[in-house]
Amino acid sequence: RAATRLALIEEAERLFAEQGFDAVSTRAIGAAIGARNTNVVAYHFDGKDALIAAVLHSRLPQIDARRGAMLDAALATGTTPDIAQLMQIFAWPLFEQTDSMGHHSYARFLGALERSDKMALRGLVRDDYPHSERLSALMRAQLPPALADQAHLRMRLSIGVLVGALQRIDRDPAYAGDAGLRMFRHAIAMAAAAYAAMPDDSKGP
Repeated sequence: RAATRLALIEEAERLFAEQGFDAVSTRAIGAAIGARNTNVVAYHFDGKDALIAAVLHSRLPQIDARRGAMLDAALATGTTPDIAQLMQIFAWPLFEQTDSMGHHSYARFLGALERSDKMALRGLVRDDYPHSERLSALMRAQLPPALADQAHLRMRLSIGVLVGALQRIDRDPAYAGDAGLRMFRHAIAMAAAAYAAMPDDSKGP
């Protein structure tokens, strides 16, 4: 039973990341692991949203712990990390996570969450991962007061930059090895700049 549940989680992550949530049925997920029972997902999970939560809970413990360790190391220097450093702490565990094919499956899964307007499901589990929330609070605190209420939206847009970079790394052989590493470092810098950018509302289109 535990093996079947794990297989469903892994296959759901892969299929959702590749095709999006609306395009993948629970029957297709069951068929992908070779299950004869067409209701196998319903047996183990209470629908797609519960399966999405299971994917989150399968990946976030390790990612959250890594962010916590990196954040503690940065704070131990006695100085407050700036937004660029905090964005690197947020992003680096996403780069480190790969599946059995060497792909950044969880980051691509997050991209699918955004495309399907289901990112709110990530927020439902945030209390379980305190290091990521501590990191988000530090990033929000560094925004100018006029932008503080946009922190969540800005983070979602920044994640889009990071996910886009990881998708390109996965798909384009030109970004194998060190080339992919360099490109992701650029993506982190771009995401940090986007997160903190102050628009000039006095200018027209």
